[in-house]
Amino acid sequence: MKGKWWSWWLVIVLTLAFWLRLWRVGELALWYDEASFYWAASKPLADLIAYTLKATFEHPPFAFILYHFWIKFAPNNEFSLRFLAMSFSILAIPLAWRLTKFWGSERLAFLVSIVFAFAPFGACFREARMYPVMLVLSLSSLLLFSSLLRNGYSAWRVASLLAVNGLVFFTHYYALWLILWEFMWLGLEAYRKKGLKQIIGGFALLFALIAGWFLASKGLRLSVSLVLGQPKLKAFVDIERAFIGVIIGGPLVEPIPLAVKVAVLLTWLSGLWGLRKTKNGLAWLSLIIFPIALSLAFPWSNINPRFFLYVLWPLALSWALQLQLNHSFWGRIQGLLLWTVLIPLWFYGWHLHFRLNSAENLYREALRKLEFMEKPGDKLFLYGPSHFHLFNYYYRGFLQPENISLEKIYNLQQRAFVLGLAGWASDPKGEIIKALREEAYLAWENWLSDWVYVGLYYPPPTLSYGNQAQFYRPESPHRLFLPLVLSGSGKPTIEGETKTQTKEFAGGLSFTLTEIKGPILHPYDAIYYTLCPSLSNHQTIKGLFFNIRLYDDEGKLWESQDYPIYSGCTKAAFVIPWGLPSGVYKAIAQVYDARYGDFLRSVDGEPWITHPISVQNDWPAKIVPTNPKNVTFGGVVQLLGTDRWPAEIEQGASLPMTLYWFAPDGFPEGLERTVRLQGKEGEFVASFESELIKTGSAFKSLTDRISLKIPGRVPPGCYSITLEVKHVHNAVLRWEGLAEQRLFGVSLGKKWASGEVYKLGEIVIIPIPRSFRKPYVANPFEAKVEGVAKLLGYEFDSSEARPGGSLRLTLFWQATGEPEISYTVFTHLLGPDGRIWGQKDNPPVKGSRPTTTWVEGEYIADEYTIPIHPEAPEGTYTLYVGFYNPQTMERLPAFGANGQRFPNDAIPIATVEVARK
Repeated sequence: MKGKWWSWWLVIVLTLAFWLRLWRVGELALWYDEASFYWAASKPLADLIAYTLKATFEHPPFAFILYHFWIKFAPNNEFSLRFLAMSFSILAIPLAWRLTKFWGSERLAFLVSIVFAFAPFGACFREARMYPVMLVLSLSSLLLFSSLLRNGYSAWRVASLLAVNGLVFFTHYYALWLILWEFMWLGLEAYRKKGLKQIIGGFALLFALIAGWFLASKGLRLSVSLVLGQPKLKAFVDIERAFIGVIIGGPLVEPIPLAVKVAVLLTWLSGLWGLRKTKNGLAWLSLIIFPIALSLAFPWSNINPRFFLYVLWPLALSWALQLQLNHSFWGRIQGLLLWTVLIPLWFYGWHLHFRLNSAENLYREALRKLEFMEKPGDKLFLYGPSHFHLFNYYYRGFLQPENISLEKIYNLQQRAFVLGLAGWASDPKGEIIKALREEAYLAWENWLSDWVYVGLYYPPPTLSYGNQAQFYRPESPHRLFLPLVLSGSGKPTIEGETKTQTKEFAGGLSFTLTEIKGPILHPYDAIYYTLCPSLSNHQTIKGLFFNIRLYDDEGKLWESQDYPIYSGCTKAAFVIPWGLPSGVYKAIAQVYDARYGDFLRSVDGEPWITHPISVQNDWPAKIVPTNPKNVTFGGVVQLLGTDRWPAEIEQGASLPMTLYWFAPDGFPEGLERTVRLQGKEGEFVASFESELIKTGSAFKSLTDRISLKIPGRVPPGCYSITLEVKHVHNAVLRWEGLAEQRLFGVSLGKKWASGEVYKLGEIVIIPIPRSFRKPYVANPFEAKVEGVAKLLGYEFDSSEARPGGSLRLTLFWQATGEPEISYTVFTHLLGPDGRIWGQKDNPPVKGSRPTTTWVEGEYIADEYTIPIHPEAPEGTYTLYVGFYNPQTMERLPAFGANGQRFPNDAIPIATVEVARK
């Protein structure tokens, strides 16, 4: 193939590499190291250099300086921050091409460029950090090194090499191993030729510069002194992970399967063996061995595969030699086997890359939830190691974060948010979580994953006795001295009203509930509950939740909260919601069993019922919505603002929204508001319309909670959320207020405006992940549900099929229609007596994929865990499935493969043996 054709192939590789690095680059949140790098690069230039001199375990300043100037001109978002890294990453590919072509053929250079373009190690080359810069400088250094070896030791070549090596050292300290290797090899070669003085003299100047930086950098000296005492065993473990990371990417934060380790070892052995065929093979082999040997001798903390960027080129060169189209039979077999090992490893590495970043995406989501709920005066505790920089980049609220500690928990005096990122890493014994459960009252929590947590806690209430008060909590050695709190000081002071009730349940289980509340409650005040089980057996209370519901005197449900029940006492703070109308309420508490989807029935058959709860709502005078609007409709009602909603939402999901209203003269009857989702062409794709309030002018403030259902098949894109207010049978009320003005997407500030339809904001609808590839089904079973889907088969696990156990079931559907009704799937386990002893009904995929989101031809894997009643008799059971309309309770017609309709439209898919084990 002629040279110009290889150039075109290089352009194709560069294009594909660019799109690979571009994929989801702006969607993925920054991870901690990127946020930390951004924080340092954002400093003023003098402060930045001073920081790199003083900070321990920090990188040198060159890459920081590059990003410092980039940040000044680039927009502040994930895409623009990573674009500079992507640019360096793409530049590295033609450099690797040129370096390989220097020693071999264009075909060999093409194969090396493929490795640099698609190896998952390249994932770190699109991070907003120093590694892409280090890679480009390292390849440039190796190219100049190669030129010196082949073309002689001219002064400008030596000067160019020293300049590049200086830059690569001031990009990453681990480049020192590359510099020492080049010095030793060039010195050995120059000893045989002319130029030894130039090499020694030039590198002496470079080493003098490095020594000067070492003496000036207090942080570097301290870091070196710390790592020299690191156990060698730790270094060996880190080196192993570095070996793996060079092949599949990094950093690695989870156990790597043994099969992957074996495959990585084979690729390394192949790479080292293949270097025997290269020119200067001994030099490239030593380039791999030398830095690893020095790393073992002088172990750095948490050795990372990114520190060895320059070893990727000799490995890629060796692989390329073996992947060439050899004419011999065994040569082709060898190349095929290498491809067979490399490609799965690369797929695995890219998969790991996106999985590891998902924790930061969830962390960003947790911050959005936090911003929706915070208010002035709250505390915010960060739980977990080192997420201040990530927090500072994404947090847009007004609270000042603090590191959580036992002392702060034991002396908590105001409500507090706890934001966790890998909290177990800094709390391996669970002392923080234990203290929170014992000392604080949980108001709300959300585990977004095993890594990310956000929760809201209230301090113990202060019981007031006359003019004095004391904290309602036990003594602790961690607690500081606290003065007595007087009633009305702003602390959660209770005037001594408590109530204790005990209820018994089946199996010898009983719960004692203590309630503490004040005589008059306001928004953000809490009712404090302590629920203590009689049995501390973890298995007995596993899956139990404490449920509290708030009703008005007409039986309308206003609020419901669930709290997990622990083996000790469970402390819950039931918070009075924003805008709850003034009045008298009652709270009903029950124990909910999530395993069976039902409340536990007490011996007396009654739930816990509290004393009357008096609520006085002066909310508009002291509460500010997180997204203020201050728009008046018809001079009658004022929209104070809304809660913030997420920036994007999937097709078919429900968008919860809260609107905050104020009517100085009370709300008139017959007032309606309509919230719509509107496309760019003005079309309405979803709406929520109802009467704003039915109670007339009794209330002046209102918290208006709605749920806007997003159609399951609406085209993805950006949509507007609009609001319209009108009287029943009357004209629309015009709005007046300040509204943001935009020109070509650029904000021109807020101006006074008016109109009939008010724009609340925008939201991006993203597509649901769909599969159109037929899945493998272990147990094929052909049936059809009219107008909805075809059943392909099922998988189930009956190992726990016993009384009190469960049956795991996965149904495989193929959509044959696109229903406009959200149908419910029923799964019934009928015993030999014809009774239903196990049942689980819900919309498909646990409600996340209702039939209104199905597209004809797609495949859906629908999982269920069907609980079996503890009193179920032994015998052979039949498992039936099907669909029904939850509004009419009518089942959809179901037919077998022969076209015959099933009795009762229930599909008998399998028989199950239920026996006591």
